[in-house]
Amino acid sequence: WPGRWGIFPAVSRLRALLPLLAALGAIPAPAAAQPAAGDGEAAMPRYLPALREELARLGLEPVCEVESPLRARCTFHHVTDDARRELTAHALYSDVSDTIYLWIPGVVLAPPESPATPGLLRRLMELNGTLLVPKLEWSPSDGEVRLSAVLRTDSNLDRRALRQVIRVLFATASRYAPELERMVLEAEEL
Repeated sequence: WPGRWGIFPAVSRLRALLPLLAALGAIPAPAAAQPAAGDGEAAMPRYLPALREELARLGLEPVCEVESPLRARCTFHHVTDDARRELTAHALYSDVSDTIYLWIPGVVLAPPESPATPGLLRRLMELNGTLLVPKLEWSPSDGEVRLSAVLRTDSNLDRRALRQVIRVLFATASRYAPELERMVLEAEEL
């Protein structure tokens, strides 16, 4: 046990160093408070303005709504390069989980009772084993297959990573949706 007074002298010396450590940047400064609802603008998640900017920068014209001071949802559209389909995508941003969940719903529909579903699920697992960023999810309740990705925002919002994840989502949907739709149609024709 250190000395007669225990650890108290060490604590008081550390307390004396706190202003110096804060000035040198060794201790992070407290985060700025969110604006209150009456401060001229509604309280919103901290990275929502940046999310809107980056979606607009990609030419996606997002429509965003604040669900709470800690959550927001954006919807945006993209026409594939071959102009054969318009993809609708969503971004759910949460300061609670420090994530942006991005997804493209309805890539293909395969209800549980469909003869195409077992083969489609095998193909989804194969694709998920090769995809680095997005993943394909199947909902047994309605048979919807969605393409999704998660971006962490716990330390900051990496704008370049956000743009790249969105590009990868659209490119992956454009690449694999026709194959998955063909699988469902061929199985139902048998």
